[in-house]
Amino acid sequence: MSAHAGRTAQRRAGYFHVSHQSHVVRVKFQELLDAFDLVSAGPPMENEAYLSKETGAVYWHSEYAGDLEERPIDIDDDEKYLSIPHKNDLGLGKALALGFTREFLANDLGTVREMFSRRGAYARFEGPPADAGTAARARHVQPWHR
Repeated sequence: MSAHAGRTAQRRAGYFHVSHQSHVVRVKFQELLDAFDLVSAGPPMENEAYLSKETGAVYWHSEYAGDLEERPIDIDDDEKYLSIPHKNDLGLGKALALGFTREFLANDLGTVREMFSRRGAYARFEGPPADAGTAARARHVQPWHR
């Protein structure tokens, strides 16, 4: 991840090292990924997860299950906790794929628009090459996707 507003994160050996101002916290990558998956498992606001900027602890909450562990009383304090985003908050939809295609594969824009007019578009967009155009997309998408 890149630096943003005084925060940076680096992934090393299954951990993220997150720095906020002058304080560095070690966070297990799998725990962060699990929190993201929980938040994204339902509609926005149904599940929540927060990362403590001071300890690296992750706190979970679900509208159906309640708090999955005791949450600190000041969990809404943005200076102390980072709210884990829902996948819909990241802008990873159709517009991103079309923007990528427009920039890197302009000749395939019509084909990609057609892909995204039906269900299963991401599987077709990122899937195994079925033709020369798909093979070209795969060569561009796979390195960019990482």
